[in-house]
Amino acid sequence: MRWRTPWSGLSRTFAMAGTLALGTLNAATPTVSPVDSESTTEESFDSTGAPIYFASTSAEYTADPAPSLASPEAAAAAAKKAAAAKKNKAEELKKKVVGAYKDPFYLNDFSYLRNPNYKGSEIGEALKGMPVGNCGKLDFGGQYRLRYHNEHNMRSAGLTGRDDSFLLDRTRFYVNYKMNDRVRVFSEFLDAGSSFENFAPRGIEVQPLDAQNLFVDGLLFDGDSGKLSGRAGRQELLFGAQRLISPLDWANTRRTFDGGRLTWANDDRTTDFLLVRPLTLNVDRFDSPNLDQSFYGIYNSNKTFENGPIDTYWLGFENAVTNTQVQTLGTLIKGEADGLLWDNEFGYQFGKNQDGSDISAFSLTFGLGKKLKGDLKPVLWAYYDWASGDDSVNNGWNHLFPLGHRYNGFMDLFGRRNLHDLNASLTISPTERFSILTWYHYFALANGNQGPYNVTLSPFNAGGTVGSKDLGHEIDMLGTYKVNKRSDLVLGYSHFFSGNFYQTSLNSAGNSLFNGDADFFYTQWHYNF
Repeated sequence: MRWRTPWSGLSRTFAMAGTLALGTLNAATPTVSPVDSESTTEESFDSTGAPIYFASTSAEYTADPAPSLASPEAAAAAAKKAAAAKKNKAEELKKKVVGAYKDPFYLNDFSYLRNPNYKGSEIGEALKGMPVGNCGKLDFGGQYRLRYHNEHNMRSAGLTGRDDSFLLDRTRFYVNYKMNDRVRVFSEFLDAGSSFENFAPRGIEVQPLDAQNLFVDGLLFDGDSGKLSGRAGRQELLFGAQRLISPLDWANTRRTFDGGRLTWANDDRTTDFLLVRPLTLNVDRFDSPNLDQSFYGIYNSNKTFENGPIDTYWLGFENAVTNTQVQTLGTLIKGEADGLLWDNEFGYQFGKNQDGSDISAFSLTFGLGKKLKGDLKPVLWAYYDWASGDDSVNNGWNHLFPLGHRYNGFMDLFGRRNLHDLNASLTISPTERFSILTWYHYFALANGNQGPYNVTLSPFNAGGTVGSKDLGHEIDMLGTYKVNKRSDLVLGYSHFFSGNFYQTSLNSAGNSLFNGDADFFYTQWHYNF
């Protein structure tokens, strides 16, 4: 295990931030990012991850017009209209400044720096859109993140009865080089460490400095019908609601792949063709692709619907070591109309399990939400999430490469297989900067012939008995305070009430399982630069 303090990463980050601050103060005027904006939603979960700098740019920014002479009544009406327009412009500009950093970072959008009405100054802005002679422009930036964990009865994987408290630190730094309108090179490096742990770190917690993204983008075709772009190299992937494909930002290490991607995009749809291999994390040498695994498919997002896109996909995953072949067909319908929200996803899987049997697995997510009226701006959601199991252990729904942390409880006790998850959440915003999320889950087994699975899809109680389908209840509470436009502070607490499964089931040795409750407290701070 590598031992180091989190302050080593922090000192490097502050040194970079100091340099960026000096660069900002010395800049006479805001510079322009080489990354063009695209007309997509600001919410990262609705993004397909397509190279946004190939998309059509928005209209050029213009300064506020000077007032004209008119009658008193007309002048008053014009002044009121101009004030409303100015307010709307200011709100849109503020949203662009706050939302400039995306997930993944290769989607970052600093187009607000073109706006002559922007008078602000944030750390790192002077390092966006820097000319490289006549050979293009460069962006530099990154993030430092520090998170404290206190885990009671849940260290390692699942409900274990083990306690631990520790610090996780992570530094990300990227360089974005746009040679011209047809070629871009993007690189990102990540260093993740863990300190003060009593147990060995999880596989997603430690990663010495390594390349997270290192790819070349090329515009292959540009016509009236659309644009075809290609990407080759190491790249993070994010599609749809991230239930199947996500860089997993909650992890200290983040997930990435080696391979290629083609993207066809126009005003009506975006279609991606994937052929990649997941990376194997190595703490003592540079990461390399897992040559025993391949991931491929087609992901299509139809944008012709007024209230939100409809995504359809075919995804294939093969593992030569376990002789597993998983083919996934699915659709995602997510949108909003008049304050009503919906998030529905359905998937079917076929192929071969590692025991040679045929796969026939399903998953279903039905989510309905509502933006309620009131000063607290409440948003209420209700979800039912089901992922099928099987009579045989290790068979059932395969969640592939998900952001499970977001959907099946913040304590990460269960993977999305052989699981019923009935849950509801309420978000309120007492102030513009501060929000509070409360999320309740009830978990139960889908198939009583096998137990639950961990987030890695390994059986929690392999070889043991199943005394009950009742897994238990989880309550998650999360407070988020926006320190400034580039920094958030998060405070979270979760409690798990263990169900009858833990009281009535036995392990492979015939002994009782740990059946107590569990607690998870954490706080996190990050700064984008």
